[in-house]
Amino acid sequence: MVAPFDGLRVVDLSTRLSGAFAARLFGDFGADVLLAEPPEGHPLRNEPPFLDDRPGPDRSAVHAYFNWNKHSACVDSEAALPDILRDADVIVTTTTSPTQVLADALAALPPQTVHLSITAHGLDDPLTAVPGNNLTMGARVGWASVNRFADEAPLQLPRDSSGVVGGVTGFIAAAAALRRRNATDHAERVDVSELEAFALTVHPWGVASVYRGADGRRRGGGRRRGDPGPLWDMADGRMNLGLADFHNWQEAMNVCNLPEIGARPDLIPDMGRHSQDMRDVVWGLAESLPKLKRWDVFHELAKLRCVIGVVQDVEDMPANEQFAARGYFVTTEVEGRPARASGAPAKLYPSPWKLRRPAPRLGEAALPSKPGRADAPPIKTPPTNDLAPGPLAGIRVLSFGQAWSGTFGTELFALLGADVVQIASTKHPDSFRRISNRVPAGVADESRRQHPANTQGQYNAVNLHKREINLDLTHERGREILWKLLPRFDIVADNFRPTVLPSWGITLERLHEIRPGMIWASISGYGEDGPYRDYPANGNTTEPMAGLASLNGYEGDPGMNTNGLVPDPVSGY
Repeated sequence: MVAPFDGLRVVDLSTRLSGAFAARLFGDFGADVLLAEPPEGHPLRNEPPFLDDRPGPDRSAVHAYFNWNKHSACVDSEAALPDILRDADVIVTTTTSPTQVLADALAALPPQTVHLSITAHGLDDPLTAVPGNNLTMGARVGWASVNRFADEAPLQLPRDSSGVVGGVTGFIAAAAALRRRNATDHAERVDVSELEAFALTVHPWGVASVYRGADGRRRGGGRRRGDPGPLWDMADGRMNLGLADFHNWQEAMNVCNLPEIGARPDLIPDMGRHSQDMRDVVWGLAESLPKLKRWDVFHELAKLRCVIGVVQDVEDMPANEQFAARGYFVTTEVEGRPARASGAPAKLYPSPWKLRRPAPRLGEAALPSKPGRADAPPIKTPPTNDLAPGPLAGIRVLSFGQAWSGTFGTELFALLGADVVQIASTKHPDSFRRISNRVPAGVADESRRQHPANTQGQYNAVNLHKREINLDLTHERGREILWKLLPRFDIVADNFRPTVLPSWGITLERLHEIRPGMIWASISGYGEDGPYRDYPANGNTTEPMAGLASLNGYEGDPGMNTNGLVPDPVSGY
């Protein structure tokens, strides 16, 4: 199978984790990646943990993960840089102050080249020269305020979160830039700020705060230490329950040994439960759940379409049946010894993602010479003027995105120039439109008519640059209009459970019949196969299921959720 970036040459000059990860992602999808490093090696070679706790240039687990699918070449003289860069299609840098030799080499790049720069704060910003890391990023964008107990010290997100997000953002933007690489007379520079990329992961909460008329300050965190939930103690571990979004309330409360609460008439309807007094539910669960086993409760409630998740750690996850069914974990090497690692960030069918080689030993054989550009097959590129709005101009996306992950993912398409049309329903409005039934004070304007559904900060933050059409897909006429729309689009996107779109007759095979080559991009809680495929999920349940909750929290505590649904924007990326 030909991978998306087969034949592409990437030169990695990074010194930050974000740049290394962006370059690796190109390698994961077929590119030839050269890690050009100084004689002492890339900085990630010095990052713990080390094999057997003994440092060494090839013994870092961090290097083993973020630098696989690369070759290595030691560059002991800057004079070699022009030769190394000559055949590159993509060049990755992470410096804000290049040496004169590097600056001259970058300035002389041929027009078909994409220069991806990922730095802490961008190349043209008042903070450009200021260092930044995961701790400072969390403080600046607001995660430290969100991720905490009330009136206790703020927390950063788990290690390297901002670097991973910055790397993914760089990969996305540079991959998009390749689409117009032959449409300009100069090399395109992609300037990624880790700070700005990380800010998008908390953007809806900030915009909502402004809409409410708040001054940007937040009372000290979320719930207080000792309050029950959102992670509940069980007989054999902990789990998350999305109580307000439970379906089949009476049956669910029977599973939790609380039939009297299940009989409360004000809590039985799904709609409106958010606004009800649920204190007796919370304290009832705090008493009943410690007598129950977590996986028994998980499966029983999930089959009732209740949003729920089990807290897993690094020992639980490799044994989990869902991860196993999807072949999520892969085996790489650390100095010749096998090491388990997380695999593909998404499944493509058929999948071109592949772990081709472990991270290179320092100074091992470099890539062979690449044929000159004149011998390379021409790449079809739309006319220059057509790409002026962005590298994805001309691409049309039909989005069924809801809430955060799907809407944010399609917003990224729109921000890169694609034409995104959102499918909406007045019968079942997006949950982010229904955050409140009031127009927020910060945007209220008595001189004109306003609707609460159009003035919610969370919704507006993740739906920029889109158009919208209202369709009732429970009605035959609505489905008829949908099938007239579909052939006009290049990409269909959704974040429903895997069974929803097929229930309307939408399958990849059917899409290819009406428009060959159409892409279906789908985000769901557990993916399109495996024993959990039909189970509901959201950011609060994904944090514990993915192991994030076991890593996040205060020293000595058993772990906690972030209070900010971080898996949603990460999945959108």
